[in-house]
Amino acid sequence: MEPGESLWGIAQSLDPSADPRDVIAQIVDLNQLHSSDVQSGQRLALPSQYAK
Repeated sequence: MEPGESLWGIAQSLDPSADPRDVIAQIVDLNQLHSSDVQSGQRLALPSQYAK
């Protein structure tokens, strides 16, 4: 995560046609996060369907 980035923004950039809440839920589950709060510099795994 870069300063100023949010899971909402990442979710929208990964799949602009999807509901960002669904993508965020996938990221939270995959990374075993307790909430959608993340820190600058934190590394996150992304769901494989969004791999480029």
